[in-house]
Amino acid sequence: MYKSLTSTQRDIFIALLLLANHKPKTWEWKGETYACQQGQFITSLESIKKLCSKKVTVRNTRTALNKFTRWQFLTNESTKTGRLITILNWDTYQGTENKTDKENDKAPTKHRQTGDKQVTTNKNDKNVKKEKYIKRNSEEKVFLSEGIKEVLDLFNKKREELSGKNLKPLTSDKLIKQRFNAGHTVFELCRIIELKARHVEAGKHDILYYTPETLFGNRHFAEYLGQADLERA
Repeated sequence: MYKSLTSTQRDIFIALLLLANHKPKTWEWKGETYACQQGQFITSLESIKKLCSKKVTVRNTRTALNKFTRWQFLTNESTKTGRLITILNWDTYQGTENKTDKENDKAPTKHRQTGDKQVTTNKNDKNVKKEKYIKRNSEEKVFLSEGIKEVLDLFNKKREELSGKNLKPLTSDKLIKQRFNAGHTVFELCRIIELKARHVEAGKHDILYYTPETLFGNRHFAEYLGQADLERA
């Protein structure tokens, strides 16, 4: 996942890891006791932004959180005291397994296995880590595939409704992948699809240009996303 992030999203990614509690923590607020577990923390979009470079905005932060949620790096929910972030698989990012191996190495000699068995154990550890890496990559591909399908399904549905014909579904996902890799969400892409469908119905947008290239291409995407934000406000 990290390789697919923009520099801004990587900045936010690191900030989130730094904010997370290394140990469970409790506090009192308005007479009630609250608790955060290891890998969790309470924050706000503004607080996350302040930990990043000056070029990071609140909107960048919200977009990154949406992407991290979609890729199951974290969960994000509102609470009475702020925004609760939970880093999933927290131990993986802390190298807990490596720490345990080092602690085991300190055990008395009489409790240690032979040299050959130690080598086997190390190989097994590497295999386990490799399997976890493959599993994470597999899960990311599944979520990417589901997101692309959701966007394409909505686009094809709206396109048929606007034309009044049974059209061959479009299956090209190149532009959708590019938008996901840039940190945009399924929700944002679907909002643009619905926005321009309304514009076609109102005569503001020609159905001939109701295509993925027009909706998601570099030329108009930012403009259409801004229009969607204004209509939603």
